[in-house]
Amino acid sequence: MRGTSDTLTDLNSKISDLDTQVKKIEKEIAQSETSLQDQNELLKKRVRALYINGNEGYLNILLSSQSLTDFLGRIDSVVKIMEYDKNLIASIETQKKSLELQKSDIEKKKKETIALKQQASGKLKEIQDTTDEKKTIMAELVKDKTAYERAIKEEEDQSKTIASMIYQIQKRKEEAKKKQNSSGSNTVVTGNSSSIGKLYNVTGKPTYMTSPYGWRVHPVLGTKKLHAGMDLGVGIGTPIYALADGEVIYSGWMSGYGNVIMIDHGILTSVYAHNSSLVGKAGQKLKGGQLISYSGNTGLSSGPHLHFEVRKENGETIDPKPYYVK
Repeated sequence: MRGTSDTLTDLNSKISDLDTQVKKIEKEIAQSETSLQDQNELLKKRVRALYINGNEGYLNILLSSQSLTDFLGRIDSVVKIMEYDKNLIASIETQKKSLELQKSDIEKKKKETIALKQQASGKLKEIQDTTDEKKTIMAELVKDKTAYERAIKEEEDQSKTIASMIYQIQKRKEEAKKKQNSSGSNTVVTGNSSSIGKLYNVTGKPTYMTSPYGWRVHPVLGTKKLHAGMDLGVGIGTPIYALADGEVIYSGWMSGYGNVIMIDHGILTSVYAHNSSLVGKAGQKLKGGQLISYSGNTGLSSGPHLHFEVRKENGETIDPKPYYVK
C-alpha cells in the first residue's frame, strides 16, 4: 500500500506541475491574442488609408516637395512607410504562428493532465479497495491484545520522535538566533514570531470531529492513553491544506502515522497523518491554505480520516481544536 501511495504522490505532483504550466501558457496566450488584436487593428487602419489614397497618396507626398533635398527626404519617408507596412504584416504572421504553437502545446498538456488524473484515479481506487481488507486486519489485531499493545507503543514512540524532532529544530533556531545576536547581525531568524498568522481550514470545509484531543480510556486495553490530536472524518483522497504559512520539516512515511507531513509555523508545528499521498516536500515553504496532501487510511488507522496535531516549540502536543477554523 505504501508503494501505491508513493505512486499516487508522484502522480499528484506531476498533475500539479502540469496545471501550473497550463495556467502559465493560458496567460501567455491571452497576452499574445491581445497583442495580435492590436496589430490587426493597426493593419486595418493602414489598409484603409491605402485604399482611400491609393498610390496617389504617395505621389502627392513627392510632388508637393519644395526642393530636391525635400524630394529626396520624402522618398526616404515613403520607403520607410512601405517598409513599416511590410514588417507589420510579417509580425502579424509570426504572432499567428506562435499563437498556434501555444494553443497546440496547451492542448497537449491538457491531454497529459487528463491521462495522469485517470492514472491517479486508478491508484486511488487501489487504496480504497484495500480499506475493507485493512479493517479486517485491524479487527484481528484488536483480538490479539499483545500485538495491539505493541502497535500502540510504536505509535507512542513515534509521537515522542516527532516531539524530539520539533525540539531539535527549534533548538537549532535558538542557537542560530543567539549566534546572530552575538555577532551584531540584524537578520531575523524565520520561525520566531509571536504569532503564526492567519489560520486556514485544513480540510477546506467544515468537517465533523470523530475523536477529540485528550486522555481517554482505551476501549480494548482498558488503560488511559493520550490521543495527541483530533481526528476529522474525511474520505480517502480529500484535499488537505496547510494551517498557516510555514516550512515543511518532514514529509514521508512514519509507520503508525502512515504518510505524514509536518509544518513548522515558528512557535507551533502542525502535523497531518494517515494521508493517502503527499504533495508538500521537506524544505518547501508554504502559504497558509496551500494544498499539502490527500487524506487516507495509512499507518495505524481503522478507517479513513485526518489525524491533526498541533505541537509547541518543545514538541509537546496541545489541543488543536482552537486552531481548527471551520
